[in-house]
Amino acid sequence: MKRLLIASLILNLLAGIFVVKKMYQRYQERLEVNAKESQISYWLNRDEVFEKLPIDSNSIVFIGTSLTQHFELAEIFQNLKIKNRGITGDDLRGITHRLEPIIRSNPEKIFIEAGINDLALGHSVAQILNEYQLLIETLQKRLPKTKLYIQSILPTVIGSEYYKSHCNQAVNQKIVKLNAALQQFAAVQKITFINTYPAFALEGQLNPTFSADGLHINGTGYLLWAKILRTYLED
Repeated sequence: MKRLLIASLILNLLAGIFVVKKMYQRYQERLEVNAKESQISYWLNRDEVFEKLPIDSNSIVFIGTSLTQHFELAEIFQNLKIKNRGITGDDLRGITHRLEPIIRSNPEKIFIEAGINDLALGHSVAQILNEYQLLIETLQKRLPKTKLYIQSILPTVIGSEYYKSHCNQAVNQKIVKLNAALQQFAAVQKITFINTYPAFALEGQLNPTFSADGLHINGTGYLLWAKILRTYLED
């Protein structure tokens, strides 16, 4: 009798653990869905804002991810011709799909920063190069007189607890390969490649001096980035 009671308690305990695990799994899945829905909503809202902004010909446009969005370019360079079109979480496909307002403005220059989110999504270097090719071909066809600049992808801090999908050894290794491939691609396309990576790297990852969370750049990092870009803005 006592053994049956113990066995029953164990089974009930195991059943309870199973139910709790299932509930937690569903909770995590719901969080992921909410995060994706929130990101899509944010992307659509910011893209809609860009659509409504006045067309300003001969501008200098920066397109990219959160690294670009948080870059106070116009203020740092004291140049109102600079238009920041970065969107947090954006990838190359998203950037390509929101080119129309940028194309209508007929900018003088376009600076591109993209690829880190594609890598975090698990895309291969070859896949990302294909996306880059589509983006550049579209811009060259529609804006033949616009100067194009591809910026290298910055490293991340390995093991950062905030952005595990971005901040790991595998992604950092792919960043090196992708930057090399982008440099070759830019040379073939006869556009400028800006290699920011060496200034920010320390032993194969992002120098923590330039970041608080392992992925995004702090004020010191942005001032360094601006120093690298100044020559290209003024040429």
